[in-house]
Amino acid sequence: MKGIYCTAAVLLSLSLSGQNTPFAIWEDQANSVYRFVKMDATTGTRTNIAILPNMTGFMAGDISALNTDSNYYHYGVLWNSNYYFITIDLGTGAVVYSAQLNAQIAGIEYNCADSALYGIRFAGTTHYFMKIDPASGAITVISQIPGATATFIGNVSLDVARQRYIFKAQTPTGPRLKALDIASGNVVYDNPFPDNVSAHKYSLTDSAVYGLWEDNNLFKLEKIDYTNGTHSTVAVLNGISPGLYLDCYSINPNGEYTFRGFSGSTPTIFTLDAGTGLIINSSPCPDNAFGYEEPLCAGAPSSVNGSGPVLSFSVWPNPAKDRVQICLPDDVALDLAISLYTGTGQLLSTLHVQSTDGKAGIDLFPYPAGLYFLVIRSANTLYTSKLVIDL
Repeated sequence: MKGIYCTAAVLLSLSLSGQNTPFAIWEDQANSVYRFVKMDATTGTRTNIAILPNMTGFMAGDISALNTDSNYYHYGVLWNSNYYFITIDLGTGAVVYSAQLNAQIAGIEYNCADSALYGIRFAGTTHYFMKIDPASGAITVISQIPGATATFIGNVSLDVARQRYIFKAQTPTGPRLKALDIASGNVVYDNPFPDNVSAHKYSLTDSAVYGLWEDNNLFKLEKIDYTNGTHSTVAVLNGISPGLYLDCYSINPNGEYTFRGFSGSTPTIFTLDAGTGLIINSSPCPDNAFGYEEPLCAGAPSSVNGSGPVLSFSVWPNPAKDRVQICLPDDVALDLAISLYTGTGQLLSTLHVQSTDGKAGIDLFPYPAGLYFLVIRSANTLYTSKLVIDL
């Protein structure tokens, strides 16, 4: 690792402050319309972005995802009384695609490593791991999932570092937590998971899955180990009443977990530090919005109309041959942790750099040509980017 000269490159940005502002769809009952919105977890308020004129209802089953390469939001909805998978531009709220669905789907997750959407297709009690094309709605089956007869809503996540799709399934022997290899669809882990830990979300800050558990009238934040089907309590959430709204939870690049639950009987939006369980924000939130999604990877804007401070990185060149350079505008000084992963999620190296002039470089020799995954962390933000080594 060494400092090198930075040349012009396209800059991508993420929020420096971690604003806890998930995108969602709100049922505006007073005006009988659905709106694409952004929620503010610090105040419980929302910003209306656009009306979705043909939407007439929601689909159940965790069918929302945020594509941080194209800056698109995806959701399964009732669209003119038929089931559609719609794609919305994050900045304008315009509907980019509206593809009619010819199959039942659930558990849609966006994979940063290959810019694709994955999920589960089911026909009766038979379940398939699949990839979906948002433009056409076409489904490509990757594998049939053995033993799965049903899936649990709110129990799906995707480990982008290890390239594992994780979900809770009902099986003839009871509930089990399964993890699939994304490329092959093969079952990598399959463990009993009887406890009702729901609202699963993956955090790239520590490559861990988190969820919420109602245990003997206590509400707890849990860290889930999908390799063995266990979970450990991060914190008892004192002052938060048991219960939560399905499909109203998200996690941002800083590892801050936001969900809509209850304070007493009042609907409230909470934000927790996933690592400690500390309650960062709590505000009343009566709005009936669902499908919370926040950017996990580079490329997605973190504020509507460009408001809010940002920190921009450039990774150049890409594709690269022998080294890649990482640049910050205006010679910002930062302590950086730079990790390089293979395209299948294997960690190759992590280097810590004290950049005094906004410049850092990573030597790529002797890594072979192929797709890689670059993760850059500072104290206040996290940036991820696909990297192609072309020798």
